[in-house]
Amino acid sequence: IEKRYTVGIMPMVYYAEPETTVVKASSPIEALAKGTKRTVDVSVMTLMSFVKLFQGEVSVKNVGGMVSIGKAAKDSFEMGAQAFFMTMGILSVSLFILNLLPIPVLDGGHLVFYTIELIKGSPLSLRKMEIAQQVGFVLLMGLMILAQFNDIVRFLFKS
Repeated sequence: IEKRYTVGIMPMVYYAEPETTVVKASSPIEALAKGTKRTVDVSVMTLMSFVKLFQGEVSVKNVGGMVSIGKAAKDSFEMGAQAFFMTMGILSVSLFILNLLPIPVLDGGHLVFYTIELIKGSPLSLRKMEIAQQVGFVLLMGLMILAQFNDIVRFLFKS
């Protein structure tokens, strides 16, 4: 089994063959436990993907956007309902983790502001929050532009 690191906004799933493993649970509690474990695994994989992306161990060419998501959804749908729902679940968990990153325009950034307010006893000045929001917005837009650029290059050159 080979672990692949992907970023939530880029579910580039490479299927060698349809999954043949059947996971069964004897009770709803066991099914919930297995689902929770899988969710934690995907969350850790998403976080490690970001870490490896920033460390340069994963190429920025692996970042994809809407076109990549659509292609992954189409490919998984063609494989069957189980593969499709698994892909959509992985995408949802990955986007959840992405949203919790401490970037000011995301929910994780708001949590950072609330934590600072809790520790400091008062909110940050409006000017500091505006600057942080602008920096976060630029970072997020840069990531989105990179993802769309990669999608366009993949579409044009079929790589």
